[in-house]
Amino acid sequence: MSENFTPEEKQLIEKFINSLKEDLNNPEILIEYDVTEHGKYIGSEYEIPRGNAASESWSDRMLSDTFKVSDVAFYKVILKGKSIGQIDFVKYYCSKLLGENMSTINVTDTFPGDFFHIDEFYPGIGLQILPKVPNDIDRFFNDKKNNLLNVINKHL
Repeated sequence: MSENFTPEEKQLIEKFINSLKEDLNNPEILIEYDVTEHGKYIGSEYEIPRGNAASESWSDRMLSDTFKVSDVAFYKVILKGKSIGQIDFVKYYCSKLLGENMSTINVTDTFPGDFFHIDEFYPGIGLQILPKVPNDIDRFFNDKKNNLLNVINKHL
């Protein structure tokens, strides 16, 4: 499992951005890759509790997992030459002593109305990318894209 975006995850991001541009269909809106802020996010860590007292496994009642930001991609949304917001793709990686390591990917933005998706592994950490559940992946990315379409169209 890679700490950086895998080729498949990069394809998901590219598909998301291209689909968003196509659906916006407005020559006055540009969505541009931005490399200026990457360094200040990589390595940030978040402690995520595994469960609660109702969990069947004792370890799930007491332990937590540390997810660190392992890769990011930022895109600026520009309308008529002025930046109106940013779309962030963040990969979180969790290295475990027992069990398999895991990673998640999240899509967030700086526009009002961003939300935690029902399919997120934990709110704000995003979706665990599992090959067995491609419908969840598609639903997650489509719901996030449709929300952005609505929000960006309000700026027009």
